[in-house]
Amino acid sequence: MQPALAIDFGKASFHRFYQLFLPFLPGGTLVVGLILAHPDFFRMMMVALGLGNYSRLGAIAFGSYAVGLLLYGFSCSVTSLFQRVGFALLIKWFPPKRENMELSRRPAWRRAAASVLGPTITPRWPVADLGTGEDPSAALLGVSDDRWDVEWNDWYNGLQDYFYGAEFPLPVDLQLLWSHLQATSWAMLFVYFNTPLRGHWSVLLVVFTVIAYGLVFRLFPAYEYWKSDRLVYWQFLGKLLVDARRHRTGEESESNPPQAAEA
Repeated sequence: MQPALAIDFGKASFHRFYQLFLPFLPGGTLVVGLILAHPDFFRMMMVALGLGNYSRLGAIAFGSYAVGLLLYGFSCSVTSLFQRVGFALLIKWFPPKRENMELSRRPAWRRAAASVLGPTITPRWPVADLGTGEDPSAALLGVSDDRWDVEWNDWYNGLQDYFYGAEFPLPVDLQLLWSHLQATSWAMLFVYFNTPLRGHWSVLLVVFTVIAYGLVFRLFPAYEYWKSDRLVYWQFLGKLLVDARRHRTGEESESNPPQAAEA
């Protein structure tokens, strides 16, 4: 049997059929705009290449798609650079801080988290137990201490990112759509300033609005995502209980393997 052929594009894969045609939007805007601005040059070039009517349409389609991909890459590069600089400045000037210290002090959550973390990395009571040789951590889950609380709060935030991810989950459809709309705005901006074609000033207003929004549309939602809890307290506690039960069931299965059937 022949192996099945599969092509995986990873994060750049197309999840909708229409996304294959999105590069025509910015590319067609630029190519058609240049053709309308310089029709004589386009006609002379087609005649010099000896292209017929259908060949001309194919050349326009291919050029539009290729230019659209280039504009899409340019748009993504500019947006990525702007957002990296913006993230760095925003975090430097306004460090994100989650207001959940009181929630991480609740004994119920600490017991559930301790069952998930295990005895190795569960926070230990920072004060010595007066030489008794016993670890009082389990009995003091409801007691408050600065170092004790800070470590538990770190785990409160870390477990949320572990279960639900540390990055802002922006839908792929929305990212692709806005990137191509922004690329289309860059094409319109080029046609507006580099060709005899001139439109109303409102065209520039729309173009600059789309470009500016495309630069920051992920910045502030991601910042709010970083400084906010992924779930409310009760949902987070329930998630820990489910994970703790699954972990306990797995340990019981390992400690009690099924006996082999007797011959």
